Amino acid sequence: MLFLVAGGGITFLLFKAGVVPGAIALVIAVAGGVLLVSRWWKARESEWPPEKPSRQAGRLARENTARNTSRTAVTAAAMMIGVALVVFMGVFVNGFKNSFVDAIDNSVTSDLIVQSESFSPIPDKAVATAAANQDVQTSTGIKFATARINQGGTDFVSGVDPAAFGKVYTFDWKQGGSDALLTGLQKDQALIEENFSKSHNDLKAGDTFTITSIDGNKAKLTVAGVYKDPVLMTGITISNTAFDQFAPGNTDPGVLLIDFRDGVGTQEGKAAVEKALSDYPVAKVRTNAEYLDNFKSQVDGFLSILYVLLVFTVVISLFGIVNTLALSVFERTREIGMLRAVGMTRRQLRRIIRYESVITSIIGGILGVGVGLAFGWIVTKGLADQGATFTVPVGQLIICLIVAAVAGMLAAIMPARRAARLDVLEALQYE
Repeated sequence: MLFLVAGGGITFLLFKAGVVPGAIALVIAVAGGVLLVSRWWKARESEWPPEKPSRQAGRLARENTARNTSRTAVTAAAMMIGVALVVFMGVFVNGFKNSFVDAIDNSVTSDLIVQSESFSPIPDKAVATAAANQDVQTSTGIKFATARINQGGTDFVSGVDPAAFGKVYTFDWKQGGSDALLTGLQKDQALIEENFSKSHNDLKAGDTFTITSIDGNKAKLTVAGVYKDPVLMTGITISNTAFDQFAPGNTDPGVLLIDFRDGVGTQEGKAAVEKALSDYPVAKVRTNAEYLDNFKSQVDGFLSILYVLLVFTVVISLFGIVNTLALSVFERTREIGMLRAVGMTRRQLRRIIRYESVITSIIGGILGVGVGLAFGWIVTKGLADQGATFTVPVGQLIICLIVAAVAGMLAAIMPARRAARLDVLEALQYE
């Protein structure tokens, strides 16, 4: 156990340092989990599952499962690996979902978010069209492009209207920046996200750097301020004037943020903006709440795919459990005959086999949940600077354990039927 803990700690440190990639760390975690199953089950074989004194089926099933702990561990490992992968992805995806939702709630102060429903951006004229509506106080867009930084790696560049953007978005300033500075942002100035600063030699206010567009256009920028937003406004933020010169082919915004005048209701203002933007079919108008609901539904759709993968994993693990139970029944043919001879009914025998199967499946499910949560915590901590947060999807964990238990019951059907149909006399004579 000491070696497993030490190995896990070393793996975490190497992952944090970037020496061990995530995939390799997962393999190490799963391998350690398989060893842990065997050790844990060996130590707990006399304690689990808890049984009532009046019920002997649980005791017999427990003892049968504990006869060969290594075989039980290997069988449970198939379920454990599948559940661990699903739980890990659930933790990972839910963590980023919550981070995105928090970023919208804490930073975006507009009443509406207008987003393109296709891969095409929203026409730049839509910004002025929305602003001309009598219910709208502020209408501003965010333009997006990618750039090579100082002849090195690439990152995102966002173009905003300095005079309007501060009215619909709240910056979390870390160094040098302010709302007044944003309003007066010059063409040769840039606001940079904290992670961008760290990844480029800790750039700070007053430092300069060069960006190059995919068309070869270059711009030398001076850092005016550093802010924190690893989810929405990543990379670099510059004025629309600088952006249009840097990326003249990307002058249309990808997102519009619209704020209403005082006294205008949300649905009333939304209807007015939808009517004003009716000539731009790619523009989908949503309130902040509707935008988040749409985002959550997309993430939940991805999670439903994980549940399908869980089903496939369970089906695969069923073969292992069925094979183990069938082998166990074959090895205990004479013992089964003796139990039947002293009065055990077929129903009681089937119950014992089912208990064995459920025990093995639940062991795999519980250990899978533990390994998945542990690895999810390691990865989210390693990506904390990118906005990842550790979130425990309680509902998903319960579903995984229920599926594991049901899978155990299904896996026991054929072996239990074979055991119950054994001829008592032939079983007693079996060598």
